[in-house]
Amino acid sequence: MRTFADEPGGLEGRSARDVVVSMRGASRKFCRDLRRAVRYGLADAAHDLFARRAHDATLRLDEFWALRNVSFDVRRGESVGVMGLNGAGKSTLLKLVLGTLRLTEGETIVNGRAAALSEHGLGFDPVLSGRENAYMAAAVLGIDRRRIDAAFGSIAEFSGIGEFIDAPVRAYSSGMRARLGFAVAMHLEPDILLVDEVLAVGDVGFQRQCIDHPRRYLDAGGSLLLVSHNPHVVQYMCDRCLVLDRGTLIFDGDVVGGVGRYLEATRTASTDPIVIDAALMPGIGKHAVASDTGVNIDDFGITGTRHQAIETGDSVRVYVRYRSNRDVHARWGFCLLTANLETTIACEGPLRPVAISAGTGELAGTVRLPLTAGRYALRVAVMDAGNELPLAMGGFQEAPRYFTVEMPTTLRNNYRMFTRDLIALDEPVWEQTAVDEDVRAGAAIATGPANLA
Repeated sequence: MRTFADEPGGLEGRSARDVVVSMRGASRKFCRDLRRAVRYGLADAAHDLFARRAHDATLRLDEFWALRNVSFDVRRGESVGVMGLNGAGKSTLLKLVLGTLRLTEGETIVNGRAAALSEHGLGFDPVLSGRENAYMAAAVLGIDRRRIDAAFGSIAEFSGIGEFIDAPVRAYSSGMRARLGFAVAMHLEPDILLVDEVLAVGDVGFQRQCIDHPRRYLDAGGSLLLVSHNPHVVQYMCDRCLVLDRGTLIFDGDVVGGVGRYLEATRTASTDPIVIDAALMPGIGKHAVASDTGVNIDDFGITGTRHQAIETGDSVRVYVRYRSNRDVHARWGFCLLTANLETTIACEGPLRPVAISAGTGELAGTVRLPLTAGRYALRVAVMDAGNELPLAMGGFQEAPRYFTVEMPTTLRNNYRMFTRDLIALDEPVWEQTAVDEDVRAGAAIATGPANLA
């Protein structure tokens, strides 16, 4: 890792005063096998000492790219969120910026002091006390001892760990380490703070401090690079969002769009238990259901009425194509389920019987769909109107029909996707009743302390 001090002219016209971190073509590979990793490491060290040509970018046996050709800048006063599924390369990126990992390719340039904050604090030594670790962190950041002397009272108060400040850090809980690390980082004010999931640690009061205090730090010119899976925190704290996917930077832009891209990736990930590929399920073709009642379902499904894609709030058409060898009075209905088939969302159908004539035909109905973004399943059934017994069923013995609902990327919809809400209701009419001053004064008296005289 280099600093802007090593670059006499700065970065190709970029002002060193504006850019705090610059990554250019940053790549890092690892080896899955420990013995090979040691052997490769020794070979690479020898290569760095004696070879004049660049590293070979070809992957050797058991190697993989944890980060590949990533480029971005972080400017002074900017707050950038980094999101991605587990294994996407987020923590590797932070370590490359901090300089604790060596780049395989590319370069990282840092202008100023960088401090990394995780649930383990600022790299605290478990044997030393909290007080000693605070002074050591200041020394690592190049901060004068007199400055830490002046700030230590505020650090101890902010951390809220009381007399444990002089206990060994190994006796701290993860929340206590995070509290102390955050207090030290905020009061020593590095040029850029690298935060890795620490905001998920600690109690509610501490998490509120973690969200509120960095705003003052950013307003004073500090910069933040935040790794988090929490869209609420990223959307509140960050101006910009990077999204990584298997080591590749797939999004660099506005924070709402970035969070939406991340949530879409979590929904479509192959490891996500709610995602089921209907193409891998048996019995999905025509003539999926046969019965000995004389009524068969040849096909069924759900389609959008306005356009091909189905979006939240769209009207959709549910249809059943049948084949019958007799006339019958029947009722039909359908149910919608989450993709794991554990939650039934709706089950609707006409109460009045419909006449099914011998031959082929189609039953259909239109309904407005308030489902949020996700993968869902459809099942249908045709019942005998006289005894309510099923004449034919679709999606029960064989695979249901799976369909996807899309939702525009907005701040509100990102929250809905994160909490996995199923239903998005129409915007209600909100009311606020005006209260005159006499009523407000009476309410204040009524809610005041009781008169015990």
